[in-house]
Amino acid sequence: MLITTCIALNILSEIIVSQNTINVECFYWIFSNLLDVKWIFLFDSLTALMLIVVSSISTCVHIYSLEYMQEDPHVQRFMSYLSFFTFFMLILVTGNNLLQMFMGWEGVGLCSYLLINFWFHRLQANKAALKAMIVNRIGDFGLALGLFLTFTTFKTIDYDLLQISSTYFSQHYLTYIGSFSFETISLISLLLFVGAVGKSAQIGLHTWLPDAMEGPTPVSALIHAATMVTAGVFLICRTFYLFEYSPNIGILITILGSLTAFIAGTIGLVQNDLKRVIAYSTCSQLGYMVFACGVSHYDIAFYHLTNHAFFKAALFMGAGSVIHALQDEQDMRKFGGLKNFLYFTFIVILIGSLSLIGFPFLTGFFSKDAILEAGSSFLTLESSFGFSLGILGAFITAFYSVRSLARTFLQKPLGFKNYFEKSHESGFWMNAPLIILSIAGFCAGYLFNELIIGFASNYWQTSIGRLYDNNTFLELENLDNLIKLLPLIFTFLGAFSSFLIYNTLNTYFTTLFLKIKLNKTFRILYTFLNKKWFFDKIYNEWINQNILNFGYKQTYQKVDRGIIEFLGPEGLYRLLYNITTRMNRLPFTFLFHYLLIISLSFLIIFSISYILLNNYSLIFVEPIAINIIALGAFILFSIN
Repeated sequence: MLITTCIALNILSEIIVSQNTINVECFYWIFSNLLDVKWIFLFDSLTALMLIVVSSISTCVHIYSLEYMQEDPHVQRFMSYLSFFTFFMLILVTGNNLLQMFMGWEGVGLCSYLLINFWFHRLQANKAALKAMIVNRIGDFGLALGLFLTFTTFKTIDYDLLQISSTYFSQHYLTYIGSFSFETISLISLLLFVGAVGKSAQIGLHTWLPDAMEGPTPVSALIHAATMVTAGVFLICRTFYLFEYSPNIGILITILGSLTAFIAGTIGLVQNDLKRVIAYSTCSQLGYMVFACGVSHYDIAFYHLTNHAFFKAALFMGAGSVIHALQDEQDMRKFGGLKNFLYFTFIVILIGSLSLIGFPFLTGFFSKDAILEAGSSFLTLESSFGFSLGILGAFITAFYSVRSLARTFLQKPLGFKNYFEKSHESGFWMNAPLIILSIAGFCAGYLFNELIIGFASNYWQTSIGRLYDNNTFLELENLDNLIKLLPLIFTFLGAFSSFLIYNTLNTYFTTLFLKIKLNKTFRILYTFLNKKWFFDKIYNEWINQNILNFGYKQTYQKVDRGIIEFLGPEGLYRLLYNITTRMNRLPFTFLFHYLLIISLSFLIIFSISYILLNNYSLIFVEPIAINIIALGAFILFSIN
């Protein structure tokens, strides 16, 4: 993994210096009629940056896991799963075509299942892994349909050819059943976006991501914070030219992304599991990335993807150090006062949290503010809606981040005494990656800001672009100062109010807070958020249960066991059994009786086949052959 990271850094430097796109052709993969697929590795600006994210985070997780999993008897299997996941993720990001990308896409889905279910003896891990696999099947089904429709329309699945020919198909329509007409590129974009919704955990298909925290903490850091969940955003950025010609889909992306940022943040407000708070934070930040794609700022979305990967991996690994020190306890209600025991871990999580909320000049500050500024500069109703929810999301993010810090490190100790007595800082192999990721979370945004989203930057070349109508660079540079300051104002309000409530006021106004908690309105709101907006309840009790009931009572009992068996093998068996039973009762005593029955049967079969073959043109084989086969079958049946 260290060698892979060094190679990725060399590729990035080569792309920055030479400004070239490199295709490495390996071999023919599929050659069937019009489907001509070669196995080609594509290295451009987008791939180079994604390679840095995948390889560097994966390297840190591998090193971190050496100590975190050292007491597990199956550590070899765990490390092999991590490496297998990284392999498929590299296939996904370096693919030259949609099919090669899809292979990596399905591979990381498989590895996600294996890693979440690593402790397979735990029932909750089984459930979480199955949930992740099944929910992602919905998104993957949409992605597969999009891939099929792309090939049907463009007669190619290569990214370069798709980008060149997308202009010519911008007015192409697909007619269905003679009367329904759809814009082909819009339909393709919608299906690709369905795949992105499943993999990047947008609202509707987001329920698998928090449950995936049942896996070991390094899994959470690698898959569900930094790399796999960003594959959907990567796909949208990679096929930006399709989405640019689909303005209606852009509206949908903007609304869904902003709703995800807001709703996931509100759920994170009331979570008590430290890892689940960070998981809903991931879901919320992915919403920001998708929102940026919806307003055609793919470069800013990818910039936030890169920044988020570093500080979120630091947060997850820091949380892993806390859990490791407290004997696998994850409930924040049993934490408190850990600043005095785990000072280094406190610094790491503090840097990650401040970067997450967008504290000035830390990594998250540059990209998160840029997304909100992009939303405000797009000057449409949906972008204004997204900007409003994004501002509220900034307040909420700051609130639950400071809440987690206060309940874990600053409040009075609330756990068992022996937990705190035995707590200790992690060793070198766990702390070294934390130092690297903390440094990246501290300064990576500042170092790469001008390179990636600078006004005069030419880094992206043709990897990411936008239509002329969607170009709002000048508006971004000339925004009103109040709009630029709004995210920062709401961030400080959220952080300050959370600090007061959970650290200062909670000590002196315990009775007041108890009354608020017992208030009926507050309890209803708390229950609504704690039940995750009842998404799981709706899916499990209203949709899944009704589908299962319908499947058993209708399709199984009435169709499978009813119509199909009546018209199929069971019905044919009963018909022939009844006919032969009745024929056996006839007074047949001589050979010519049997010959007469055979002759009449032969005549009937010949007549039916002749009518079918001549009137309905079902000429697949010679009529004589059909009659010989039918006669032979009847004779064999009669003999039996």
